Amino acid sequence: MAGPPAAQDNGLLVDELCRTTAPDIYAAGDVANHLHPVFGRVRVEHYNNAEKQGSAAARSMLGSTAPYDYVHSFWSDQYDHKLEYVGHATTWDEFVIRGSLDEGKLIGFYLTGALVRAAVGLDRGGDPGAGPRLGDGGLRPPGSPPGPACRALLADDQADLWSLGNEA
Repeated sequence: MAGPPAAQDNGLLVDELCRTTAPDIYAAGDVANHLHPVFGRVRVEHYNNAEKQGSAAARSMLGSTAPYDYVHSFWSDQYDHKLEYVGHATTWDEFVIRGSLDEGKLIGFYLTGALVRAAVGLDRGGDPGAGPRLGDGGLRPPGSPPGPACRALLADDQADLWSLGNEA
């Protein structure tokens, strides 16, 4: 006898443990619209997520209660260009650029309020850099709330992104 179908909305809805609404059914990867502890409900269709979320679903099936909290990232080679993205932002209040639009080598920061929620890099050689720090709910640079000092710090190629703190 079949149980109730799993709820769907832009994919199979799963909780932070990769469980669907159907009893004993888990989902991961491209099909899963998961509840992320930092970014809320999100569906990520990329290899990095599928690999990591599949392992998280397996751990949940074996009894783990650790939420799937991977800070999403991906890269893509597009001809002679490399795109890199970390975090998750579907909306933002401000977009700050570090680097050169003219040279086509830059990082863009997606800010919501005073928090950097995501970063995108174009031909910066592994340099969104702030990704691991985004897992705390968003990177909060000194000078927050966003204003001239915050924007200037993010835009400054000499400022060390790893030294930015998450101020309360």
